[in-house]
Amino acid sequence: MINAPYGLMLFFFNWVRSRSVLRIFTAVPAFVLASVFLWSMVISRSAERRSLLLNEYLESARHAVRDQNINASRLDYRRTQELSNNSEDVTFEYAEAMFSLGQTSDSLQLMAGLAPINKPGYIPAHRFLADHVQIEDPLKADKFRAIHLSHMVRDSTQNRLERLELVRIFARYKEFDLVDRLLQQSLDEYPEDRFMRATIKARMGKIEDARAEASLACDVLKPFVAGDPANIDRRTQLAQGHVFLGEFLKAIEVLAEGLPYDADGQLLESIATTYTHWYSLLTPSQQQSQLRCLHRLVYRKLSDDERAGQTDLATTDLFRSAMETEQRDVILLALLGTANAASGDLISAERSLRAALTIAPNEPTVSNNLAWVLSRRATEIQNQAQDNNDSGSPLLDVSDEQLLLSEAKVLVDSAVRLMPDVADFRETRGQVLYQLGLHNESIDDLRHCLESGLSTKSIHQTLADSFNILGQPDDAHRHSEFARRMN
Repeated sequence: MINAPYGLMLFFFNWVRSRSVLRIFTAVPAFVLASVFLWSMVISRSAERRSLLLNEYLESARHAVRDQNINASRLDYRRTQELSNNSEDVTFEYAEAMFSLGQTSDSLQLMAGLAPINKPGYIPAHRFLADHVQIEDPLKADKFRAIHLSHMVRDSTQNRLERLELVRIFARYKEFDLVDRLLQQSLDEYPEDRFMRATIKARMGKIEDARAEASLACDVLKPFVAGDPANIDRRTQLAQGHVFLGEFLKAIEVLAEGLPYDADGQLLESIATTYTHWYSLLTPSQQQSQLRCLHRLVYRKLSDDERAGQTDLATTDLFRSAMETEQRDVILLALLGTANAASGDLISAERSLRAALTIAPNEPTVSNNLAWVLSRRATEIQNQAQDNNDSGSPLLDVSDEQLLLSEAKVLVDSAVRLMPDVADFRETRGQVLYQLGLHNESIDDLRHCLESGLSTKSIHQTLADSFNILGQPDDAHRHSEFARRMN
């Protein structure tokens, strides 16, 4: 195959030797082709030289920046801009270099040209201007930052950090409609944003809408956690949803189930924080009981101050200390069992608490909690037997109920013997004794709870029922009224 330059030379050689009068017309295409070829060669060499000059000036400009030579770097970058036809990448590098050299005004002017306020521009320049606001007035500074962030997130869910930053700015000035619109755009990709929507709705006073949004977020995240139990981030987000709904023990349950996958201790910290939130909602007497139980788990004994019911230990610090002892597994299993029970899963609760009791057979808190679960299971059997009786079905064998209550009594007796001043333990025993028909003994324990400051609807209702059975209607009526007022 003949290449183009050789073909043209051969044509012109034959054309010169030709004597035909038509040779002028036949030469026109060849002259055009030759001109195009020569011009393309010139352009190619020019572009190549331009590229070499561009790289040379760019390297020279960068070297001048390293040497802190402002004038030389400015001159070289300007030449680079000319050679690159004002490329956005080159201009942005020029602006960053000027900023690093302390030429803030020049830098911001260049950035403003790349990222004007009134329309979307070069995204890195918008980011730079949002990060380097030179406005003293906080309101105007936030407005300036919001404008540039808005250009970055417009019609896109990719700029996640910028979107969240913009949400925080709008929320600060209570622009809740704008916040909701921003979050709505990213819900498919980031379902956890529903928690932020719930928080915003709560700040707007729409409590029911906020709870509905948080509940929906939990429903969306549960399949993610079930499908990928090792995903710590998703698990933590689900737990935060339960905390938002006030379901602290459910949150602890979600976190505790992920501990086998938690290599960095992230979930332990979340459990400690959640436990502290839950603790803050307890009554003073219940808080005191929690502190005493934690102190015993950490130090394996009660100090004189603790026996007197006094403590100045921070709950979170004490809980973290407990996590660092050999009692960690016991505490986590006990918490998981308590959370299972709060969720109504008494079988799982019993399994977790028995596992904890196997590790620490003399731990009163675990014994008490397991006794409570067994008493609830006995109540379920009793209720089911009553339902069958009412419907005409054969009565169930209630021997399981008695076995559960007998074991519950042994367990709670052990807990009360080790920590007799903990009112929660006395309440558990009082309820178990009532189920066993030992009403006088039940009344003694439940009265002790009231004297200790622990007063609940269940305590008063059980006292009312016991006094009724013992034929003391006045006392029964009094406690029944207390229970009614606690609805």
